[in-house]
Amino acid sequence: MVFKDIDAYTNDPLYKQALLDFQTGKWEEGLSGLADVEKKYPLEIELRALRLEMQVRARIDDYEIEETKTRKTQRWRRIGIRVGLVALVVVLVFAAVATYSGWMQQQLQSAQNTFNSQVRQTELAVQFINAQQLLQAGQTSQALLILEQIAQADPNYPGLSEARAKAEAQQALEDQYRQAMEMLAAGNAQSALETLRVIDAQSPQFRDVSIQIQSLETQTELEGYAAQADLAVEEQRWEDAIAGYESIRLINPEFNSAHIESQLFQAYIQAAEAVLNEPVPSLEALQVADGYFSQALVLRPQDRDAISARTAVRSTIEERMVDGYIRDAQAALVENPDSLSALAVAENYFSLALGLRPNDPRVLIQFQLARDYLAAVESFASGDYDAVIDSLEYVVGQDPDYADGTARQTLYEAYVARGQAALAVGDYALAIWDFQSAALLAQQTPDILPVQFESQILIAEAQGLGGDFYEAVLLYQNALLESGLATAIVTNGGELATDLANAEYAASVGNYQQAFQLYRTLLRSRLEAYAATTVVVKSGDYITSLANEFNTTVSAILEANGLTNQDRLETDTELIIPILP
Repeated sequence: MVFKDIDAYTNDPLYKQALLDFQTGKWEEGLSGLADVEKKYPLEIELRALRLEMQVRARIDDYEIEETKTRKTQRWRRIGIRVGLVALVVVLVFAAVATYSGWMQQQLQSAQNTFNSQVRQTELAVQFINAQQLLQAGQTSQALLILEQIAQADPNYPGLSEARAKAEAQQALEDQYRQAMEMLAAGNAQSALETLRVIDAQSPQFRDVSIQIQSLETQTELEGYAAQADLAVEEQRWEDAIAGYESIRLINPEFNSAHIESQLFQAYIQAAEAVLNEPVPSLEALQVADGYFSQALVLRPQDRDAISARTAVRSTIEERMVDGYIRDAQAALVENPDSLSALAVAENYFSLALGLRPNDPRVLIQFQLARDYLAAVESFASGDYDAVIDSLEYVVGQDPDYADGTARQTLYEAYVARGQAALAVGDYALAIWDFQSAALLAQQTPDILPVQFESQILIAEAQGLGGDFYEAVLLYQNALLESGLATAIVTNGGELATDLANAEYAASVGNYQQAFQLYRTLLRSRLEAYAATTVVVKSGDYITSLANEFNTTVSAILEANGLTNQDRLETDTELIIPILP
């Protein structure tokens, strides 16, 4: 903020020209120029005082000129009268010679008295006019002196009592104004304000009283704001302190500027530090702290501590924003499996991230992961499980929880689907390898029990079909026990309970081939013992995302709804989601 120099008007060319006109007696030009200066500096009392003085001087000059003219006229009038009287006297003298001298002398004295009276009245009239003009010009003391002289000469002079009352009232106002200014100079602003309000009540237009009152009221208000803000600093209510000091600077930047600036700077710094001291400040909070540091640096641009703190905060903000953009990109990929639209949204977020940190390896890697993930989603829908596995092994290797775990779920399902394809053609070794790969992924998500269960029974089936009946039976039994499905089947009763009892009996007598067949048949009907929920397909839903959301498997969803991997989900249709009990 740039603060106005309180003496700036003295260097203003308009002020200098007005002062020159004042000094050279060019009153009209000087008053016009000074009016322009006052418009630029409305709160400068010295300018108003100069204007009043200039007006008085101008009026006094006019009065002097007018009085000079009047005196000259009176002097010539007196000379003419006196000449006339002399002539009259001469005539009378000569007439007295011929007439009665006493009568002539009486007439001469009467004429002289009349003349003297007229002259005196004229002089009083001129004095009265001068007194009124001085009163209008604010020269109250001089006006009172002249009025007193008139009163001594003629106490009953017309209008004298009214003029004296007006002058005395104005003098009282002048005295009160002077007292107010003395109080103000002594630092007693409140008493000065009270006195000025008394003057304003009597004469609202008197001098600059209204401006002075407004200025003092504003100062009082600012002092109140400053006291409240200082108290907020003491109580470490930084936001309240900032609000108070900013209000003061908005109203009057010059008010106690050094103190206000120092306090406001510290309040900005402390407010920012308070935000940063939170256990885990949010991105929004970090941005608030950055704003505080920036405002502090507006006041003190070279403060090294503030610069360093802001730099650190902005680095953290950038890091948080980059993380957020990456999360938003991944969320877009999960919500919308359509490769083109999802990639467009994700690319926008990655562009924002790279705008903050160009060539950031982490962002570039995430961009590649997004491309690989979308390619895998398309390949899964078309049944190209080799391509799915090639893409997602890299993605999951970089980020096991990529796309909120949907990438891992999709890779799991690709292993399962490819293993089942191998199982169908009798390639048991490949099937077991794929199912075991799926099981390893399932172990990374211990909370998703159905995934672990499904992978175990698939391995068991492949081993049994490959001739390892004993190992297959053990896997079946362990999977049923850990999943709780065995308990659910027994509790529900029915044919599944009977099939389970037969399988367990065959295993107990060592007939593992028969036990394998019985367990395999039982588990193909396992969904009868599952719990189930129904969902309405929304735009962007797809099989792997739903399986991940409800902690189940793609194969279970497909079987429950009579679908294949190639089926596209139709929006607003109902879908059964089987869930382990």
